[in-house]
Amino acid sequence: MVLLLGALNAAGPMAAFLYVPALPSVQLAFGVPVHVAQLTVSVALASFACGILVSGPLSDRFGRRPVLMCGMLTFALGSLLCLFAPSLPWLVAGRAVQTLGTSTGLVVSRAVVIDSFPAEKVFRMIATLTMVMVLANGLSPYLGGVCVKAFGWRSIFVLLSAAGLLMVFAAWRYIPETRSRPPVAASVWHTALGLARRPVFIAYLIEGGAIIAIFQVFVSTTPYIMQKEFHRTPQEFGVFTACVSGGYFIGNFLVTRLGHRWTQHSMMRTGLAIQLGFALALLALVWLAPPGPYPIYVPMAFLALGQGLALPQVNSAALTLSPQNAGLASSLIGFGQNILSSGSVQLVSLFPTGTGFPMIVFTVCAACVAVLCAWLVPHGKSAR
Repeated sequence: MVLLLGALNAAGPMAAFLYVPALPSVQLAFGVPVHVAQLTVSVALASFACGILVSGPLSDRFGRRPVLMCGMLTFALGSLLCLFAPSLPWLVAGRAVQTLGTSTGLVVSRAVVIDSFPAEKVFRMIATLTMVMVLANGLSPYLGGVCVKAFGWRSIFVLLSAAGLLMVFAAWRYIPETRSRPPVAASVWHTALGLARRPVFIAYLIEGGAIIAIFQVFVSTTPYIMQKEFHRTPQEFGVFTACVSGGYFIGNFLVTRLGHRWTQHSMMRTGLAIQLGFALALLALVWLAPPGPYPIYVPMAFLALGQGLALPQVNSAALTLSPQNAGLASSLIGFGQNILSSGSVQLVSLFPTGTGFPMIVFTVCAACVAVLCAWLVPHGKSAR
């Protein structure tokens, strides 16, 4: 069940990373500037965040399975809309519908984990979910690049439509209902306001949002750099991106192996420190080394390892602040993190792509903010 939950959790990122290699082709096909084509990413992220906000409370109220199946069906219908989109606005709308559906996979899979495992095992189970997601993410850019080159950018949405329908069946057939009882409506709002007022919850939101934003800005910016500046193919972009995902996978793997003897808060701080250290190394290498993909991708792979250590700790700690309303907590943390990510993608796209300095400066700033939150706001048991 955990492996299947990992696949459902990966639906949103898989859809995003399959599509990323097609961005330059979409820009050329519709004859629009980069920042306009980037709306297919930023609007999708915003829709993903909105879906996250509502799918958790819905799963608390109506159950995990029905919300999950409806979400995967919405994902499939949105992918079909993208496949037949006659113009960029239709493609943007299709991407919004698609990611609205995939948001349920992220939220509900985490809620099922909270329902099914004791608190001391939650962060390792979430790391396992994330490892499955990272495997999909690592393969998706390469597969997307192959599809774009061989069959055109619309072929990506043929794959995603089929994947959505398959996930509907898998959720119906293999995911049990784990919600014990629906929460009282008044307590839901009370819990939401209580969480939003807690500095530690806001710190977790910012820390996780910085991690996700750094990765999303990176993968949405580098296709232009790789193809236009370094003259690399979409397949090569996929291979390089898979190496970065490999760093994240190793970080998650270390969580599953070392979590029983390495405290959650210490592992989170270590991961955020690694993220900042290699963000600074990225800035230095791009500034001093000859132009090319290696000064960008090598430090990003090690930066992603730090993210893989930190993010499962951030999310599991945030969710266990209110285990009785796991869906709601998952929605709030996911919504905030993805809104930060969506705004960051659109903000960075307003600057010239060039050698990637806007992306790198953003990476350093976001990593600094995450470290400051971890050190200035009390975490752990003292914050609960």
